[in-house]
Amino acid sequence: MSRSKWTLPGILGSALLAHSGAAQIPGSGWVVSYPNGLDVLDRNGASWAFALTGRLVSIVVDERGELFRYNYGEGVYAVLYQPPQLNYGPLLFGGVLYGSVHADRSHLLVVDDSAQTVSFVSKTPPHSATTVAGQFSAGRAAYDGRNLYWVVPVHASNTFHVFGVDTRRRPLAPRPIASLPVRFSARSRLGLTIGPDGRLLLLDDNLLLIDPETGAMTALSPPPPDPLFYRVYSWGTDTKPTVLAYDPWTDTIMVGLIATMGGLSALWEQTYGSGVWSLWFPIPLVGLNELQSTSARPFEPFGLGCDNATGRDAKLGWAGLPAPGRTFSITLRDAEPNSAGVIWLGLSETRWHVPLPLDLGPMGAPGCSVLVSGDDPWIVTLDGVGKAAHAFQVPAAPALAGLDLFSQAAHASTVNALGLTVSDAMMIRVR
Repeated sequence: MSRSKWTLPGILGSALLAHSGAAQIPGSGWVVSYPNGLDVLDRNGASWAFALTGRLVSIVVDERGELFRYNYGEGVYAVLYQPPQLNYGPLLFGGVLYGSVHADRSHLLVVDDSAQTVSFVSKTPPHSATTVAGQFSAGRAAYDGRNLYWVVPVHASNTFHVFGVDTRRRPLAPRPIASLPVRFSARSRLGLTIGPDGRLLLLDDNLLLIDPETGAMTALSPPPPDPLFYRVYSWGTDTKPTVLAYDPWTDTIMVGLIATMGGLSALWEQTYGSGVWSLWFPIPLVGLNELQSTSARPFEPFGLGCDNATGRDAKLGWAGLPAPGRTFSITLRDAEPNSAGVIWLGLSETRWHVPLPLDLGPMGAPGCSVLVSGDDPWIVTLDGVGKAAHAFQVPAAPALAGLDLFSQAAHASTVNALGLTVSDAMMIRVR
C-alpha cells in the first residue's frame, strides 16, 4: 500500500484556507427512541428527554445533526435536534406502514417492509421522492450511504440471514452475505450497525464483526454480562432482540435491549476490540425501539462509477480515521485486475477548472463522470482481483478539524475508447 502525507503549501494549505470559519459537527452522543418519546444522551451521560406523539418506530441523525423520525402507520417527519430543544418539523413522506428510515447527505432512505419498497426522499423542499421495488425485509437495518444491510429471522427455513443491496444500482438486487447458527428457537430483530472500516457489527450469541464483501465473521466478545440479555427455554438459551450503534470517532459500541422483563432497559458500552462491557446508562422505560449515534460518518460514498470490462463499477472503500495526526486509507475494489489506476483527493465536488461533474462520454467513456476535483492524485497498481489502496497521513493540525474532503479513482480499462473507467466518489470528514 502506498502512503502520502499532505504538505504545505499543497492540499493542506488550500484546505486551511477553504476551511476558515467552517461550522463544526456536533460532538459524539446517542439518541435512544422508545414507543412514545426519545432521549438524547451526550458522552458525559447528560440526557434530554422528549415526549412524541404517535408510535415512534425508527430514527436517524444525519451529518448536520438533524433528526428524522418514522411513526408507525404515518410516515417520516423532520425534527431539528438542537439540545436542549427539539423542534418538530413537517411530514416529509407518508403512507409507510412499518419499516425504517436512514439518511445520507442528500436523501432519506425510507424502507417499507410491508410494501417491499425503498423510497429515496430529498431532504430539501419540496421533498420529492422516488420509490423502487425490491424483495427484502429491513426492520433491523444499517446503511453506509450506498449499501443497505439487514438481518432476517434466524431459523432453518432461511439459508442466509444477513443481506445487502447496492442502492445505487437498478434494479435493486439483494445479495446474501452471511449465515448465522440455527437453533431450535428462532431469533429475530438482532442488533445491526455499520462498524469500523465499513464492516458490520451484529449482536447474536456473540458480538460479531462481518465483512460485507466476503461474509467472513469474527466473534469479538460475548453479550454484556446482564441476565436480561438472555431468554432461557427448556432446550437452551436464546438472545433477546437488541439495538446496536457504533461511534467511529470514539471507537465505541453501544447496545441495549428492545424489550425487557419488568420494563427496565439499560445501555452497555464497549471500546471496540476490548471485549469489556460497562454499564453506561440505565433507562427506566418499557423497552427501546432504536439507538443511533449522533456522530457524522467519517466516510460517505456518493455517486456511481461506470462499468468496466468485468461488468462491474469500481467502488471506493476506507480504513482508519480522518482525524488530525491519524492515518486513513482509501481503498479501491471491483476494478480490472492487474491494471494501473489513480486515487485522488480533492477539495471540491462542484468545480475543478470546469464545473463538476464532468461527463467523459464525449471523450470516449460513455456513462463515466469525474465527480470530484483531482488536487492530490496518486498512482496505484491493481492486484489480481482488482483491488488497491492508498494511505494518507493527516497532519496534526487542529485547524483541519471540520474540513470536508473528497476522493475518487480511475483505472485503465479496455471497455471504452478512452481507455479508462472511474469509480464512485467518497466524502471524507476530517474531525
